[in-house]
Formats: sequence, structure tokens, C-alpha cells
Amino acid sequence: MPLLGALRDLGLAHVALSPGSRNTPLAIAAAETAGLEISVHLDERSAAFFALGMARATQRPVALISTSGTAATEYSPAATEARLSHIPLVILTADRPQELRDTGAPQTIDQAGLYGTSAKWTHDAAPPDPAADPARYAVRLATQAWTIAQESPAGPVHLNLAFRDPLAQQASDETAPPPPATPTVHLGTLIAADGALLAIARQVSSKKVLMVAGPSSDPETPAALVELAEALGAPILADPLSGLRAGHHPVEQVVGMGDALARSGRLDADLRPDVVLRFGPIPTSKALWTWLAATDVAQIWIDAGSWREATSSASVIVRAETTDTARRLVDLVEPAAPQWRTVWAEAESGALEALGTLPWPSEPAVAAAMADGIVDGSSLVVSSSMPIRDVDLFFGVQDRPIRVFANRAANGIDGVISTALGVAADGRPTYLLIGDVAFLHDATALVSARRLGLSITIVLIDNNGGGIFHFLPQADYPEHFEHLLATPHGADLVSLAEGMGATVVQPATVEDFIGHLTTPNGVKVIYIKTDRTKNVALHRELLDRI
Repeated sequence: MPLLGALRDLGLAHVALSPGSRNTPLAIAAAETAGLEISVHLDERSAAFFALGMARATQRPVALISTSGTAATEYSPAATEARLSHIPLVILTADRPQELRDTGAPQTIDQAGLYGTSAKWTHDAAPPDPAADPARYAVRLATQAWTIAQESPAGPVHLNLAFRDPLAQQASDETAPPPPATPTVHLGTLIAADGALLAIARQVSSKKVLMVAGPSSDPETPAALVELAEALGAPILADPLSGLRAGHHPVEQVVGMGDALARSGRLDADLRPDVVLRFGPIPTSKALWTWLAATDVAQIWIDAGSWREATSSASVIVRAETTDTARRLVDLVEPAAPQWRTVWAEAESGALEALGTLPWPSEPAVAAAMADGIVDGSSLVVSSSMPIRDVDLFFGVQDRPIRVFANRAANGIDGVISTALGVAADGRPTYLLIGDVAFLHDATALVSARRLGLSITIVLIDNNGGGIFHFLPQADYPEHFEHLLATPHGADLVSLAEGMGATVVQPATVEDFIGHLTTPNGVKVIYIKTDRTKNVALHRELLDRI
């Protein structure tokens, strides 16, 4: 990538970066640009203030590299200080390409002009276009950014850089590969809810309907969707944040193994529907929404208040409140043949049976045991990255009241402990499932827990780095993987938690773990050590079984 080389030629000597996926081209380019020194920081806020201190001492610009989403927002306090202190910074934020913005694509926020008046200059760059001589464009962009950052009064500049997949391949090439041809997107008919009801009923009645329930914060939605599913004789592929995986409502129609069944190819075989009826934003499962984006099965999408339709695959879009629409459809539809629901029930039970006994300690076993161990009426907060994916696959469907929360609109791992403490403030038993990197991002929030007298049970999985990156293509680049992505930290999280006032326990068996879950009291950290490499192998083995 010529941009980093151009900045180096202008005088850039140091890059402070934090691990991520979308910024892979920038991270690897920085690592492979001779003459650049790199410091890797787990916390973007710390990275930004580190760069600020270095630029203040040297009086020359330091570059920052972040991935997309809320990670980029963590630079804001340091950017403000840099602007007021006249400290030169070159902020490089990776972003999704234009076609994925404002669609609900994961880890995507509006990053153009993210730092407002704190940035002296900001530029939102499209993905590299090989036909437009990317090297010449990069030199111009680097020169402009470098000059403005140092012009009196000095200050931060911001380049927001969009990248398309494949990210790792781009990183290793001198110029970006040609972008794939963008297919014409047909969103179909956009119709008002009142006029849509009869049309929807005609399309779904007596058909093999697959309902897909995305994240929802409306406590009345789950019961309404279950009632509609019963009227249609349809299974519901339920996101863990849909409210359907656990509650007082019947769960016979609810399928929790949608991710595994989508990966297995069954959705294009005996489980293939005639129509997909979707409610709310795209689900957590990448395998499921990738299938939704690729299938030729007709899709009706019902949602209100957003355009979070990242698959661009719905043949009919209905802008309507989901709970009311589902309830109004119940009396208008006819069910499918009972065999349709039966084949899905058999697939769900077969997938669960295939999992067998999960080895302890392992990340899948933790998620499965939490389904058995957390108390009725409790709240479960789940961090982004691997925890939410493990809950999606291994937590299952519970016939008891449990609320599940996660910050999945922007998918950040920042502020997760603080979010869980806010949930715990209502007095219900509250659990948090979190990984080590997210824990380090917000560990000081434990002080607030003690000061505010809050009770929370934190299940902390420590695999010494970014375990989710092992599941991405970037893992095939071992010369950079551990340093730039996996980022082992070697921190003593037990001592850190105890120093913040938490009680720490380390269960030796799954029975011991469940025992600690069933006795929530005070600020308790249940610490579980796992291995990143073994975790990847176990996930693949379990999916192969299914």
C-alpha cells in the first residue's frame, strides 16, 4: 500500500496501531514499510494518547491506525487535546466501502468527519481504484495530510480509508486488486404496512416459511413472533438478542442452531424454504446473513425506523412496527404442512445431539454451561467478538425468563463492563460474558461497581489475545498475525480484578463453574483460562460433527 510509504518518505517515523480486521491492509502495510517503527496498543484510547505524547515530545507527526466502528471514536479525546495543544497527528481509520454503509453491516458507523472541529482536515477516501493510478493518489493524499498537520497551528488530520474484501490480500499487494463487479440491487416494492398485510399473507400462506428474528429491544416482540410462527407452522431462526431464546413464551417453534445449520448447507437442501419472513436487523450469525444475501428464495423484510438491510436481498420491504404487524398477520395466514416444522425440529435436535459433551475448560463449554447455570429472571450481557458468537451457537433455547443484551449495533468491545453495570443497576441478577481484550478495555469500571454497590458476576475468558482473529483469513499470514492481530498481552487479569475490588474464583470443573453461577453475590469474576489455537480446532470439530 503506497500511502504508508509516501508518509514515510515525508518523514513519518512511528505508527501506533490497535488490532482489528478492517484495518488489516494498513497494519500489514505499516509493518512491511521499511523505516517505520510500530507500537501495538490493545486500547485505542491509550494508543491515541501515546501518539499524542510522542508527537508532543518530538514535534513531528505520529500516525494512528484503527479499525472501523467505535474503535475509531476512541481517538476523539486525544484528537481534541491535539487540536487545542497544536500537536500534529495523522489519524488513519479503516472503514467499510460505500455500498456497506447505512445498511447495518457489522462494525460500521458514520466515520466521515468523525472528529468534527477537532480535526484540522478530514478526507473520506473511497477504496483504491487500480484504473486511477493508486500510487499517485496515495502520494497526493499523504502530502496533503502531512503538510496540513504541521502547518501553524499544528494539529490532527483524519484520513478515513475504505477497504473491500479480501483484506489480507490487499495488504500484501503493492496496489489494491480490482474491486468485484457490483451487482444491481433490486430492493423490490416498498409499501406501507396497511397495504402490505394482505399481500404478505398471500405470499406466505400455506408455504414453507422460514422466519428470521434479528435483535430486538421490545419485550412484546417475542410472544408476537411465536404466535405468528404457530399460525404459519414455521420455524423461527432466533438471534440471541431477539428475546426469543429465553422467556415465558413457548419455545417449540424457536431454532437456536441456525448458524450451524446455515454453515452445513442444509438451508439449500431439505431445510430450504419457499419464503423467508424477516423481522428486525440482520442476525449475529455471519453464516446466516451470508446465506440470506446469496439465496434466490423470496424474502420479505419487516422493520421500522432503520434501513439496516445489509444483505440487499429483500424482495419486499415493509416499513412497519414489527410486533403489531406480526399480530395483525396471525388471523390472515394459513399454515404449511406439518412436515415442514417437523424437519426443522429434527435438524435442531440432531445438531444439539451432535455437540455431545463439551470439553472443560473450553469457550463453547462456558457458553453452554451458562445456559444451565444462570438464575431465572436474570440479565446476561454478552461482549462482541467471540462471546456473542459462542452464545449464538452454544447457549441454546431456554424455556425460562432470561434477558440477553449486547452492544451489537456498532459491535465495539469498548465499555462492555460499564454497559453491564448499567444493566445491573435495576437490581436483577446480572451476568457478563467477556473476553480478555474487552475486559482490559474497561477494567477500571470495576471501581464504579464497588463504589455504586452493584452486584455482578463476570465470566472472564482469558485466551491471551484476540481469539476471534484465528477464525479469519488473516490467520494465514503468520509473519504478522501474532504481533498485529492476536496481540498477546500477558497481563495478570486475576491480580488486576482483585486490585479493583472484585472477588476472583477459578473453577476447576464445569460443575464448580455452574455452582458459582447459581450464587451471584457482590462483584465476582469467574476466571477461565483457554487456548486460542485449541479453541479454533474445537469449533471446527463441533461444526464438522453437526
